[in-house]
Amino acid sequence: MCSVPNSETLREWMRTHDLTVAQAGRLVGVDARAARRWTAPDTQVGHRAMPWAAWALLRLMVGAATIDEISAEVDR
Repeated sequence: MCSVPNSETLREWMRTHDLTVAQAGRLVGVDARAARRWTAPDTQVGHRAMPWAAWALLRLMVGAATIDEISAEVDR
């Protein structure tokens, strides 16, 4: 199963890549509200896990992963 980071790790990853939550959302085609739900604390009522496809696309869009790396995750 492909995994996505928890909200805390996702927020840190975005900081590392100089992305705001709104920017990350735009890169994967969602509005800022949806992206904020991904970065809300895991215990918060409005929290939603980031879909793996959005996580894969975000990493591709910022150059943090290659198609081959994403494919390898799917093949596991």
